[in-house]
Amino acid sequence: MDIRNRKGRLLAAIALLFSIAFTSCGGGGDFAGGGTGGTGVGPVTGFGSVKVNGVRYTTTGANILIGGVENRPESELKVGMRVRVDGDFSAVDNTGTAGRIEVIREVRGPLDDNGVDNVLNRLRVAGQTVLVDPATVFDNVAGLTALQSLQAGTLRHPEVEVHGAADDVGFIHATYVRKGADDFPVASDDVEVRGKVSGLDPFAFRFLIGSLPVSYSGAGLVKVNWPLTGIANGAYVEAKGRITAAGGSGTLSASRIEVLDNAVGGNNDPVRVEGYVVSGASKDSFVLLGPGGRVTVNGVGATLSGGTVAPGVKVQVEGAVSGAILRASVVRVRPAGKVRIEAGVSGAPNVAAGTFTVLGKQIRTDGYTRFKDTSGGLRTFGLADLPSGDNVMVVGSYDASDDVVNAILVERIPSLDNDRPLLQGPAAGEIPDVSFTIVGIRVDAGFTNTEYFAKDGTSLGSGPTAVAAFFTELVDGDVVMVKRGVFSPGTPSTIDEGVGTPRMEIGFEQVND
Repeated sequence: MDIRNRKGRLLAAIALLFSIAFTSCGGGGDFAGGGTGGTGVGPVTGFGSVKVNGVRYTTTGANILIGGVENRPESELKVGMRVRVDGDFSAVDNTGTAGRIEVIREVRGPLDDNGVDNVLNRLRVAGQTVLVDPATVFDNVAGLTALQSLQAGTLRHPEVEVHGAADDVGFIHATYVRKGADDFPVASDDVEVRGKVSGLDPFAFRFLIGSLPVSYSGAGLVKVNWPLTGIANGAYVEAKGRITAAGGSGTLSASRIEVLDNAVGGNNDPVRVEGYVVSGASKDSFVLLGPGGRVTVNGVGATLSGGTVAPGVKVQVEGAVSGAILRASVVRVRPAGKVRIEAGVSGAPNVAAGTFTVLGKQIRTDGYTRFKDTSGGLRTFGLADLPSGDNVMVVGSYDASDDVVNAILVERIPSLDNDRPLLQGPAAGEIPDVSFTIVGIRVDAGFTNTEYFAKDGTSLGSGPTAVAAFFTELVDGDVVMVKRGVFSPGTPSTIDEGVGTPRMEIGFEQVND
């Protein structure tokens, strides 16, 4: 390269970064800033006011920001949406008053070509990898299969909006997925994406978020909140603009870029935040990825529950900000929702204890459990609205020591598949070609009325050969789904194939941590 030309481009890049900082030093812009008082960051878990991180916030007079638009009605918030709440709250009775609620979207854009993987339960949206699990709430689309059918290969690229928490690899663990237009209008609508900068080329004015190239050559259009030390590899940003092509091959031409602030609150503010651990193997000292970047947590003296802190683990932290440190008083490890049960409720729930029963198994809820009513559409749906006989889908983790399922999501559903239950969870206690257990319920192998599926999703058929092939693949800890079995209470309770139709199905399921 010509030295003078290279020097000129370098000076232009420096000037661009300087102009970005200079034009934003007065504040303002479309992107959200911080707030005063306490802060909560996590998915919406319910309504009757707004519930986030175990706190019920009243929203009278609150400024609700959705997509950069202020003063939106509370009715536009949905269960599973990730939000930041700035206001005041009490840790004694877990109530608060929201002054400001910002909806945090990780990505909104077109589904990539062949962007649905039903085996690994993944999406690709505008170059971002999205992991879904049984607790992911889908809006305006039934799920991955329905989304895949809309795409019809590479002919269309449905608009997909994703909320959730990202890990340090950049994978988005989705709590809420909404389908918009059946085919994203790339010529007339903006793509929005948040993530970590990589592959920065200051001479070409480009970088990557995930696999999406971002061009920021329009210096007069790009604004970045102050303070700014410069766009750099490893910085967390939000970018907005038009994409040159859908399908995964386009470049985002940014009209806005914000270098995100990793602060989760002001000094001495009480904070509750949910995110994935980036580094550290002790609750005494670790780093989690918050909505704006890495947050250092000091948990010396904090109460730890739910498991062990380790990279890649999701945690919920309660504490207070001290300078650049979040000093934790409570650290909750939240295991992946590998258990899924669809069945009728047995008996009245114990609202005071936060428990109810399905398939003879106690389900335990807490302030972090998401409640959704698909059957009746009751926005304020909660445990008190769940009478005996109602059908529910429960997603959570199994605590074998208490023989209880800790619920992440409780969703009231209209009906069961052929009026028979669904049971999913880690397999244990395998007796080859005979049985295994899921959450303490014995699943008996069926020979004549059961269809088996391999780990790659292909059918193994039925009969002794299929049974042997399935059990050859099965190892303890594999997540297995059992559909349309016949449940029999007892010691132990069992599920078997029954007789006649419908057939029971047994197969493996990929659950993303």
